Amino acid sequence: MPATAKLLVCVFMLSLLQAVCSASDNQTSAAQGSGPTKTVLVLGAGGLVGQALVAHLERSGHRLIVSRNRVDHDLRQRASLGAFDNQHIDFCFFLAYENGGAKFINMPEHDSAITTYNALIENNVIDYLGNRGIPF
Repeated sequence: MPATAKLLVCVFMLSLLQAVCSASDNQTSAAQGSGPTKTVLVLGAGGLVGQALVAHLERSGHRLIVSRNRVDHDLRQRASLGAFDNQHIDFCFFLAYENGGAKFINMPEHDSAITTYNALIENNVIDYLGNRGIPF
């Protein structure tokens, strides 16, 4: 990837992180100093944005439930979301996605599988959160 493209990706990621942290402040500001701590589910907590968001939410005093990666919960499998059934969740940050990992970089023959995995993740998570009435 050319240096210019890498710089643009970094600028985009920093902007995204700032927006996510700002959104978390807006979503949970009512809890700070005026009520109970919110319980926040962070799906994709092991990624660049997820790690920064978790640190921000921890500093804000929220109770966190995190799923860092496929080892924690394989979101391609609808049943994996059952691990959260007995948890009260006030809000979810849905940052999880499949990128294929380093072994798939520059291997277009895997693009179809990655797209399919992301569609499964999206369908499973959005259905689960919607059925439980969890905002995200």
